[in-house]
Amino acid sequence: MEFGVPVAALAGVPEFADRLVYSYRFAPLSNTGSNGRPVLTKAQWVYLAKAAGLSAEAAQQWLSWHSKDIRVDPNADEPTMRMNPMVARIRGPFSSGGGIQPSTAATTDPFDGVLRRPQHDVLLDMARSQIGLLFLDRTRMRPAGFVVGEHIYTLGLAAGEEVVLEQKSFYQKEFSAERTTEEEENAENETSESWTKDSSELMVGTGSSSRTDGFSAGGSAGFDYVGKVGVEAKMSDSATNADTDSRTTSTKEVVARSSKNTAKLRDLHKTVVKLSATDRFEQSARRTIRNPNAHTPIDLHWFKILRRIQFSHERFGVRLCWTPFVRDPASEFYAEEEKVRRALLDKANNSIPAVVLPPQPKDIQVPNATVVGLDPPMTELKQWGGWPGSDMSYDYTLPINVPANMKWDEDPAFVKTSLRVTLTGAPRGFAFHTVGEPWYAVNAAGNQTVFQVIHVGAGWRLTGSSQLWAQLSARVIPNTTSLAQEEAKAMAEWEAACKKLQAERAAKVAVAQEQALLEFAQWRTQHRATLNPARELLRRFIKTMFNEPDSRDEIWELDVWDQVFDWELASAKLYSGTWNAETPLRDPSLPAEDFTNASWARLYLPVRPGYEETALRWMFLVEQATPGPVCIEDFITKVVKQLSDWRQLNLGGPDEVVVTQIPGRPCPDVVQKHVCLGTWSDDVPTDGVHIEVTQATTTAADVLTENRAENESERIAAMVAAILADGKVREALAAASLGQVDTHVHLNEVQ
Repeated sequence: MEFGVPVAALAGVPEFADRLVYSYRFAPLSNTGSNGRPVLTKAQWVYLAKAAGLSAEAAQQWLSWHSKDIRVDPNADEPTMRMNPMVARIRGPFSSGGGIQPSTAATTDPFDGVLRRPQHDVLLDMARSQIGLLFLDRTRMRPAGFVVGEHIYTLGLAAGEEVVLEQKSFYQKEFSAERTTEEEENAENETSESWTKDSSELMVGTGSSSRTDGFSAGGSAGFDYVGKVGVEAKMSDSATNADTDSRTTSTKEVVARSSKNTAKLRDLHKTVVKLSATDRFEQSARRTIRNPNAHTPIDLHWFKILRRIQFSHERFGVRLCWTPFVRDPASEFYAEEEKVRRALLDKANNSIPAVVLPPQPKDIQVPNATVVGLDPPMTELKQWGGWPGSDMSYDYTLPINVPANMKWDEDPAFVKTSLRVTLTGAPRGFAFHTVGEPWYAVNAAGNQTVFQVIHVGAGWRLTGSSQLWAQLSARVIPNTTSLAQEEAKAMAEWEAACKKLQAERAAKVAVAQEQALLEFAQWRTQHRATLNPARELLRRFIKTMFNEPDSRDEIWELDVWDQVFDWELASAKLYSGTWNAETPLRDPSLPAEDFTNASWARLYLPVRPGYEETALRWMFLVEQATPGPVCIEDFITKVVKQLSDWRQLNLGGPDEVVVTQIPGRPCPDVVQKHVCLGTWSDDVPTDGVHIEVTQATTTAADVLTENRAENESERIAAMVAAILADGKVREALAAASLGQVDTHVHLNEVQ
């Protein structure tokens, strides 16, 4: 059933008040060169050369790679046929110098290697294109009127009934917080909070957040490191194909997002109409509604008013985009923390002087120990070759008798070092040394004898005679003592003293290091407060891509960076740190894809229009004007021409704006053309309501009431007729202009 005026009659047509929400769509470009091989940047080649085990000739190989001496079939299978020559070319001449070689290690696991990636796939990923086209898209939201929405509430009013209505409209919003603060100081704080909503939330959704940080690169520039770029999975070989491939995907995502958010808004939006009683503690806006009919009931129907929005997804620009990867973007920031931490701990450790240990006990003095020698003390060595003038070479076994109630202390070194041999008589050369270790024997009476074998040699002599005398000693101790026990006791006392000194220093070092860690914690808090993800990411990128300081320390090079790249559109995508399973997250309290925990970051660096050739030379050659290999020059020419042709065809010119001079006007018109990718409409709720009234087909009056009503109607009609007649008489008299009028009034007189 329809009530009141048609719905179409309620549609409004406001003036245009467009809202624009911007998005970006990245389409990678194929880097296949004119010789069929991938065109690689020098940074890519460095990684590829290291993976393939190339030697110092890698630079020459990079030049050969981009030559036209060997061509690859362009119709061959992309990942295999184009990569196999690369693997063969790289590993062929350098197969003896390393490279990615298949594993020959024996394994007992039959499934080992099932999930291992083929070598050519690894090299293919390293040679993947790092450039693409960043299409600048926007979604235009234009109010297209309003329509009557769903039915909310129906209220029936009896004849003459009057009610007070209260209407509330709200979006569901839940918020809870708990805060406990204890302070003893006096402070005055003022806090304000506001919440607004506009149509742009239809595209970005609710609860979204972003973070923008600044850095300096030849000038101040804003850099949004939150990933905001949609990426196409398909590789395109031209600007036209990239545009065609990305149109449907971009429009589909925007339509899905807008439909989802408008449906969510309609679900969360509520309009409540209810009867309300007066409450002195409640402040709210109320309306009084009364049934003007004396005898006929009415029904009031409430409907939502929906605002209709016309969406259109447009493409208004394109940028050449460089998309290098940076591994562990936060590594240097946190490496600096570890460096400072280690320096503070080392400083604390060095602030405590090193321990000066007492000398280690060597010669243990046993009470009542004595030294005994040979008997006689100097024993003559007589084993000559035949007469005293001949030579000597003989092993002697020398005995040392130990006195009663004594025993050898079993120190062989003392015995060996006590050996002395003396020459008397005619001089001649001689030499001596001990043979083996000393030992002892015990006779039947229980007395010990220590034996030591010595070797003595003497030279030959024609005339004269000589004598050789040997001295050998041993240390003996009383039977009731033990040298080993005395040595162990002395060593234990020495070790205890050393441990005590070391423990005292360790305690002092621990106190100093604890203080150093407190100092480090304060420094770390200040340091992390200065964390600028954009600056850190750019610093890691520049250091990774341009290792040589000469390529990044000149002012003109900084100017090139600022002029060539459009930093206002630059962004980055962070990859979850959970992909790096070998190391834990730096801060588990933060999301895995937070800058602190991210394993990789992919930069999107758009190039300003007109600087594409300069940027491409910088990417591939790290040069601005010096010509490069033929394939790179061909590739640069092809990409620049495709971009120019696309802009001319779709946007009216290479600058993406059309400036037209109109005759008779001093100032030309500027028009920014765009390509519409799709249009659709959707309805969003408002706080307004529409009321329709229906009158009942029956009344609540009885026969007497109806007669009274009819008589009252007749009386009113007669009174109206009398008033009209009187008015006509007055008009007639006024029109006659009578000078004197005699009036006669007759009462109770029947004419």
